[in-house]
This record gives sequence, C-alpha cells and structure tokens, in this order.
Amino acid sequence: MPLSISVIIPTYNRKKSLRRTLDSLSRQSYPVKDFEVIVVDDGGNDGTDAITQQTYPYALHYIRQENQGEIVARNTGADRSTGKLLVFLDDDIEVNPDYLAMLAAAHKKHGQAVVLGTLVEILANAKGLTLHTIQETHHARSSDAEAESVTFIDCMSGIISISRCEFFEIGAMQPLRSGEGRNIWGGIDIGYRAHQHRLGFWRAPNAIALHHDSALASLGTRCQRNYRVSYAVQDLFAKYPALQGQIPMFRDKEPVAWRQDPFPLIIQKLARQSASSQVVMRGLEAATPVVERYAPTSKMLVRLYRWVISGYIFRGYQEGLMQHRHEVKA
Repeated sequence: MPLSISVIIPTYNRKKSLRRTLDSLSRQSYPVKDFEVIVVDDGGNDGTDAITQQTYPYALHYIRQENQGEIVARNTGADRSTGKLLVFLDDDIEVNPDYLAMLAAAHKKHGQAVVLGTLVEILANAKGLTLHTIQETHHARSSDAEAESVTFIDCMSGIISISRCEFFEIGAMQPLRSGEGRNIWGGIDIGYRAHQHRLGFWRAPNAIALHHDSALASLGTRCQRNYRVSYAVQDLFAKYPALQGQIPMFRDKEPVAWRQDPFPLIIQKLARQSASSQVVMRGLEAATPVVERYAPTSKMLVRLYRWVISGYIFRGYQEGLMQHRHEVKA
C-alpha cells in the first residue's frame, strides 16, 4: 500500500514560483489520491490565495497565517497534515515526476529515516551566468538507483522528508533565535536532532528538486546570501556547541587554534585570512567585471567567483563570531 503523504509548502509573496511548484506536483507518478498539498501563506499580500480558484488533481489545502516566519509556517502545515509521511518543499522548487515516489520508496526501505531529495540549482538569470556560475549538476541515473547514505549536515529544510510521528517526536521545526537569520539553518537544526534520535539519513538520487533561487541572479546577490548564511551559523553553534568544526565550508574560516589544529589546517586558515583581507577582496571585486567582459566563459572567471564568494563567507563567519562573543560578554 502506498504511504499517505502530506506535502507542506510555506510561502511568502511568491505567487508565480509557487504555481510552478504546484504544477510540478500535478505531474507526479505517485497516486494523487495518496497525497495532499498544504500551502501555508505566511502573511503575504501578492494574491497567493488565488491558487484556491485553480483545479489540481490532488487535494490542495490553503492556510493563511500572520507573518511569523518560515519555521512557524512549516509547523502549521504539519499540524494540519493527515499523511503518515511529511514532505517539505520550498516555494521556489520544481520537482520531477518521480519525486514523491522516490522519497516514499526510500522511506519504505530504510524505515526510521530522514530522506532528502537531490537539489539542482537553476540560475534565475540564465543570460550568460549559466556558462560560468557555480552550480550543482545532475547526471542521469537509472530509474532504480539506490538511495545514498548521507549525514545530518546535508539536511536542507526545503527538500526534507520525515514520518509525521518522528517529526513531532524530535520537536518539529525550531527557530534558533529571534531576529535576522533565525531560520537559515533550520535544516541542519532538525537534522541534528534527528541524528540524536538515531534516525538514518538518505538522499534519493532520482528525486530531483530544481531550485529556481533568485539569490543566484548575480554574483552580488549570491555573495550577500553567503554572507548572511555564514553570519547566522553562530546561532547554530550556540545552540549545539558540538557542531563547531563539523560543517566543511567553515573549517578554514575559524580562528587558528595554535595548539590544537594540525599544521596543514593552520596554513590553510592563514591563507584564507590573507585571501579574504579587504585589500585582496577589493582587487578581486574590481577584476571581476573586467574578466566578465573579456573572458565571460573562461575558467579564470569561475575561480574568481569562487574566491570572491569564499571571501564573503569568511567575512560573514568572522563578523558573526565577533557579534556572538560580544553578546556573551554583555
């Protein structure tokens, strides 16, 4: 018997992209009688409620709440769900026809587990940027490809699935703190709590989630996104100190621990500090438009983008760390 599924989509003023998400769910190979879709409008004002006037092959439920953030919206949807399996999607994700079927199959095989879809980044501005912007690519696999074992570090709240019972047992979604950035690390937050409850973690390679992320429209917006994410990670470490040093993207961004770090890591951290200095960053950012103009498809531009983005990650991490230490002293 198929698992009953509740697909939960929080949304805020993204009517156009939400419709693309809902349309992709209309093409699912999973039996429509066995899944429902719950859209939680987090106080938007763009007429998102118009989706209730459209006809979809599945049961669609629209819930409107006062603006309280993505975490509360996800929990609201879970509270109103009836499915045994909860599938969380972001409102800028388009899923392939076998998305729900692949997730359900992985859950049936692996039992108590968190199962993730496979995220593929789609650039919002395809003109030129598709040639040289950092993005994940998906290579075609056989339709019966096995789920891949991953860790809680891989959890992202927009492509996560978990049984309804286990979702509430581990404490549902939880904000890290009040204020800016409180929801950025929600995926790893719930993933770590699931890990503490000894749940397994798997990625379904053929459950493809195309991410139409507006933050990828330009190098500038991507840099700002990475800065905010890196700044906010201190909230995650404050809640779970054991996670310090476990997220790969920050290992060379942390201060040097002279008596603890191995020599290669010390060299790597010092090199990262030098490469992310204000003088170097100004030079890299000044060089970027020149290379974009004269060598828009070159490997040099790819490296330049990576260097600039890494600099913003380093800056966000360091400034978030300084702010956290200031708050602790206060």
